[in-house]
Amino acid sequence: MELVYSDKDKKTNKVMKNKSIISIVAFIIFIVAIAVISGVIVHNKESEINKLNSKNLSLSSNVTERDSTINDLFASMDEIERNLTLITQKRTQLEIKQDEVTVSQKELIIEDIRQLDLMLDDNVKKIKNLESRLYKSGVKITALNQKIESLAASYEEQNKQIIKFKQTLEERDIQIAELNTQFENLQVETEWKDQSLAEKEELINDQTNKLNKAYLAFGTYKELKENGVVQKEGGIFGIGGEKSFQENVVDENFMQVDIREINKIPLFSKKAIFITEHPDSSYHFLEDEGLITYLEIEKPEEFWKISKYAVIETK
Repeated sequence: MELVYSDKDKKTNKVMKNKSIISIVAFIIFIVAIAVISGVIVHNKESEINKLNSKNLSLSSNVTERDSTINDLFASMDEIERNLTLITQKRTQLEIKQDEVTVSQKELIIEDIRQLDLMLDDNVKKIKNLESRLYKSGVKITALNQKIESLAASYEEQNKQIIKFKQTLEERDIQIAELNTQFENLQVETEWKDQSLAEKEELINDQTNKLNKAYLAFGTYKELKENGVVQKEGGIFGIGGEKSFQENVVDENFMQVDIREINKIPLFSKKAIFITEHPDSSYHFLEDEGLITYLEIEKPEEFWKISKYAVIETK
């Protein structure tokens, strides 16, 4: 028996088919949407995890870098502290030497001060570098800041002490220069006095030598007369008359003697008489076997008191 569908039934069947297709398509779209959404969620979670991991790595790196920076900062501060301590010790040594400084040590002290200046300059550069590194690192630790400020203050104090020491050394140089000037003036004055004294001593010696200078002549009357030492006064035609000391005598015709040194005059003659006048108590003749050997002057000052010329006629 053949079934016969009416037009109404055909339309109904067609509508149901369409609904089925739509349902299937909607289900497929739903499934696809769920898959897409799940994929997006998974992707987002993976991205977030990657970001977190990257952030953790960055934080870990920052912590490591911060720890390294802090360690470097402390190491630098320890080095600066050691340098400042060394500067203090060196400056103290220089201050001790200051009381014993001599001109020869001056150059060594100046070189020591120059080295201290270099060390101070190096330390101030290191302190500025510390401040810059601390600022760039972003590390905010109160103790670190206080330590750097303390180092900077210590540097300033050391610098003031070095400047003060330089001023003291300069003042000492001025004092030494003044003392040198005074010494030079005193030396010039002393030299002038020495020269003046030497001149005076020379003048005194000359005068003393002149005062102690005497003139001696002895020999026969003929010899004395030929030398212009004696003459005869009175008498007739050269006969008789008195022998006397020649006036206006020439000193070169006498033997010059020092009355302080001469006390014996060799004569070696049978007879000896004075033409010049001398106190009898001031001298005597020494004789040996009838020969007058020497004239001995016993009292020089008395002997030469009347005249500085002594003329003895021998026979």
